[in-house]
Amino acid sequence: MKKLFEEILHEAQKPKSVQIGDKVIDEKTIEKNVGVILSLMSTSGESLGLPHVDMREALGAADASILFPRAIDLQLIKPIEPAPLASTQLAKVITIDSGARSVVFPTLGAVRGAEIGDTQNYPEVHPGFAENTTEVKTKKHGLMIPVSEYVISESMWDVLALFLECGRNAMVRLKEEKCFKELTLNSHVVFDNDISDTDAQTTGTDITGGLNYTITWLDLVDMVSVLLANEFNPTDVCIHPLLWSAFAKDPILSYQVVQSGNVGQFFQAAGAQGLSTSMPVPYNLNVSPYIDYTASDTVQSLTGPSTSIHILDRSSSLVLLVKEALSTDEFTDPYRDIRNIKIKEYYGVGTLNAGKASVVAKKVRVAVNAAPLYTIRTI
Repeated sequence: MKKLFEEILHEAQKPKSVQIGDKVIDEKTIEKNVGVILSLMSTSGESLGLPHVDMREALGAADASILFPRAIDLQLIKPIEPAPLASTQLAKVITIDSGARSVVFPTLGAVRGAEIGDTQNYPEVHPGFAENTTEVKTKKHGLMIPVSEYVISESMWDVLALFLECGRNAMVRLKEEKCFKELTLNSHVVFDNDISDTDAQTTGTDITGGLNYTITWLDLVDMVSVLLANEFNPTDVCIHPLLWSAFAKDPILSYQVVQSGNVGQFFQAAGAQGLSTSMPVPYNLNVSPYIDYTASDTVQSLTGPSTSIHILDRSSSLVLLVKEALSTDEFTDPYRDIRNIKIKEYYGVGTLNAGKASVVAKKVRVAVNAAPLYTIRTI
């Protein structure tokens, strides 16, 4: 049913309330009560002078059907460490209504303007929906956490909070892994050491001068140039934490890190931010444990760990389509004296612009590139 804009504004100014049985409780009262529940689900309850509340009694209260789900949902959306990267910073988050299951995104880079004369008609152009589109479908993701009746009977609020935190972290890890997997599968591939074409292999070498298929500063330049040729601006480089040390030991990068300090200061600050100033273009160096990593992999007959490196334009590379945010359901299993808490979420992940806004180097070996800093030709 369509509503006038004035009606929407009038409804927004009304104090919000919730119907619980025969009672009508306003939102401010609910928020205060939820705050009390959240304070109980922490280790600081006694220090704050809060009483030890019986969990059975609290669950049986008339308002529990509203207060507990809201408190649990707030517990689920608390920030975690390591902080999520792909799903919160690199991806465009689009929320859709409950009736839609998927959205088709056109490749907007396929549209071009044209030069026209003063009396000529404007040419009509359309995004190529037939061949330059990405359809992102939402799917259900979730898990179930059993909470024993003992935890409830003994009113172990901290244990309940710990269970919810573990479930939330598992859901966040899944979303991050799906985002980076999407980038690995559908980004523009610049290097792939799994194929035999030497032009598609990274150029790192070992101490003897033989190829060891590690990443080099020159490979990064090639990846950036491909992204620029696709008409996108590189904003972020994403690497696995175990690649960071080998990445920083590249001869050219190492030299720049040492020599790029201020007067009287030779070394830059340690970490990703210090290293990022030595890259071929300004960008954010992101280290994420959710990037694909294989501990024992065979790359061109060499065995060892391998991973992927991503360079992307965060405004145009990844989309996260959310149909239903993180929420919970609960049901009782009397045969085992447990209460199961189901954590669920509906979302879909896709790449925009046919993957041209992100480039990837696949199967990069996690080892040190020992190429010389200078090559001297003798005659």
